[in-house]
Amino acid sequence: MNLEALEALFPITRGETAPFDWHWVKGGALGVTGLSTADALSLNLLERFLRPILPTAMTCQLQPMFKFAADKLSAQSGGNSLSRWATKVAVVAPNLPTVPAAIDAATMQVVQEVLLAEEQVAVEYVSSGKPTARSQTIHPLGLVQSGSITYLVTTAFQHQSPRLYAMHRVRSAKRLHEPATIPPGFSLQGFIDEGGLQFGEIRKVRNSGHGCRRCWQRSWPTHG
Repeated sequence: MNLEALEALFPITRGETAPFDWHWVKGGALGVTGLSTADALSLNLLERFLRPILPTAMTCQLQPMFKFAADKLSAQSGGNSLSRWATKVAVVAPNLPTVPAAIDAATMQVVQEVLLAEEQVAVEYVSSGKPTARSQTIHPLGLVQSGSITYLVTTAFQHQSPRLYAMHRVRSAKRLHEPATIPPGFSLQGFIDEGGLQFGEIRKVRNSGHGCRRCWQRSWPTHG
C-alpha cells in the first residue's frame, strides 16, 4: 500500500512542492489509527443524531475523530457494505419538517456545565408570546431532544414539578455555583415515560371510580 492509498484511510497529507514530504494533518486524530469500520460507523451515527445533546467540550474533542470516521467510511464505501450503512438510515421527526431554531453556543455550554455539576443557573428567558426576556433562577434536571427542539427540564420559582424550557428561547445563562434542588426520586427517563413532554403539569391522583389504581391529572401550562 502506498502513501496515497494510506491518505484515504488516515489523516495524513503531503507537501505542495517537490520533493514531497508527508506529514500528519493538523488536528488529525492520533488515537484512532486502528479504528474499525464498525467504530467509524458508530462515531458517524453519533455525530449525526446525538450531536445536539453532547457536551460542547466533548464535541470539540471528538471533532477530529468525527472527520476521520467520515473519511474512512467514504474511502471504504466501494468495497465494504457496512461502511455504506450510514447512507441507508435516517431519523425523521413525526411531524412537519422544520428548520432547527438557533441556540447560542455559549449559553448551551453554561447550561451543560451546570447540569453536570448539579448547580443553579440564572437565565434570561423569552416565554412564548412574550416580547421581552425575563430573568429567572432555575434548577436544571436534564436536556431532551424532541424533534428539532432541545428542551431543558428544570424546576423554577415555587414550582416543585419539572417544567420545560426551549433552549432556543434562553438568551443568556450565568453559572451561580449554588447547589440545585433536585426533586426526590427524580428520573429524567421516568419524567419522559410519564408524559412529561406532553406540555401539562403532571401529578398523581387516586381514582377509585373505574378500577385504576391511579391516573394522571394535568394543569396548564408547564413551561415558562
